Amino acid sequence: MIGTKLAHYEITSHLGSGGMADVYQATDSKLGRSVAVKFLPEALACDSDSYIWIPDPPEQHAIVERIETFELAIKVEEGTLSKLQQLKSGLMADLLTGRVRVPETFEVSRQTT
Repeated sequence: MIGTKLAHYEITSHLGSGGMADVYQATDSKLGRSVAVKFLPEALACDSDSYIWIPDPPEQHAIVERIETFELAIKVEEGTLSKLQQLKSGLMADLLTGRVRVPETFEVSRQTT
């Protein structure tokens, strides 16, 4: 199997075998990088219920970009949340230690409600 060319993949080494597949390392001539290629056992290869749909490379790229966009948005929101939590902690400490006084108008409005 090593040295075999399948479409734009050239098998370079055997990585391992398991109950579901034999895995080989291959060079993808279109992408110019190393990839893993799985070969199903004949019993599974003939069973259409065993197939898993894999998006084509442009769609995979779009999926990765979308995930990265969401990860960035989550990091930004986590940073904002962290800053707000620090601000809240600082204000609470200032109020509890008396460094900041509650305005008298607020005290009066609290007593009337």
